[in-house]
Amino acid sequence: MKKSILLIITLSLLGPLLSPLAIAHASVPFDYERWRRDHPLPAAKRLADLNVGEPRTVRMIYFLPNDRPFRQEVVDSMKVMIGRIQAFYGEQMQAHGHGNRTFRFETDAGGEPVVHRVDGQHPDSGYLDDTWGAVLDEIRPAFDLQANNYLAVIDHSSDSITEVDGRTRGIAVALGKTGGFALVPDEFSFSVAAHELGHTFELLHDFQNDNYIMSYGERPRPRLSACHARFLAVHPYLNPAVPIEAGASPTIELRSSTEYPAGRQSIPV
Repeated sequence: MKKSILLIITLSLLGPLLSPLAIAHASVPFDYERWRRDHPLPAAKRLADLNVGEPRTVRMIYFLPNDRPFRQEVVDSMKVMIGRIQAFYGEQMQAHGHGNRTFRFETDAGGEPVVHRVDGQHPDSGYLDDTWGAVLDEIRPAFDLQANNYLAVIDHSSDSITEVDGRTRGIAVALGKTGGFALVPDEFSFSVAAHELGHTFELLHDFQNDNYIMSYGERPRPRLSACHARFLAVHPYLNPAVPIEAGASPTIELRSSTEYPAGRQSIPV
């Protein structure tokens, strides 16, 4: 069965620098399987599958255009940030009564966060007009985006991620129960990174409170909504008891009448 994946694009905060159209938020159906068919991988590009180790793991990528210098400080900030985000989700799940549940991220033998460096095939200018499409073309040959969730930091000369419809602070795609990816620029903040990673866990936007991590507010004290915490309590990345294999589809049975009885203005469902 062909699955439709929701592409989540975070609102840019670039203000008057962009036109109203450019900063408009968009949430459109994204058929990942069709995208893969339209962008086949040449056999020569299938160099290695780096998707090894424990399943249900958040993995990090540092993506560097070929004309920009490597910056250790960006990699170091990624290692610190992933720990903060992990702790945030655990604290929020506990605050909502679901125990200290949180996600696992990839570490080395010494317990340090692992960051995979990917050297881009193009100069910086090649990633400014269609950042997410260009980057995805290059990381997909080596990383199985449907097996684990990936947080990729793009070290290019822009403070935003671009795609066809404008500029955004980050882009994230959830690929079912086991995979997904999020792209953020190197000048990412905690709120942006935690927000986009939430999308890879299938969390949608929630604008009922500006402090919710899945909203666009200033979030002086960001938190998960009770509804999102309840959803994550049964998500495979935060609950190892939940299987990742596809189960049987649910059935629906309508137990009430499909028509109004004569003389009635309402009917219980």
